Amino acid sequence: MRWLVPPLISSIVAIIVLFISWEFMGIAILGAILSDQRSLIALFASIFIPIASYSYLTHHQTEERYRKTSEEIRRLRNLVDAYQVVLNNINRDLDELKRELKNRHMPALSRSIANLERRVAASEKLLSALLELISSQSEKA
Repeated sequence: MRWLVPPLISSIVAIIVLFISWEFMGIAILGAILSDQRSLIALFASIFIPIASYSYLTHHQTEERYRKTSEEIRRLRNLVDAYQVVLNNINRDLDELKRELKNRHMPALSRSIANLERRVAASEKLLSALLELISSQSEKA
């Protein structure tokens, strides 16, 4: 029902502006409308109904967009959480491999693991950028 407040205020203000115009500018046609109660109610309805219809439509469209955006952000957060779990598992496996290689002294595998570590670090940077983007979008929503 919040969508009713702006049209109601706008309609009342429009009637007040017309009344002031009639009082101070002496526009005769306004006097005929504003002095008759039925004409005044019809004028109010003709101002209020279109504004209320527009307000209702825009309010519900905005509410629907907000709901969809919130749902997309929630889905993105779930994906990021899953991605983070995968990265943590990869890091744990890399640490185990490093320990194993130090025991066996295998330089080629050590280089491969170093390359993998760089890729994981790049993935973690990407993940942090995604998290920042999601948090900024949630603050806007």
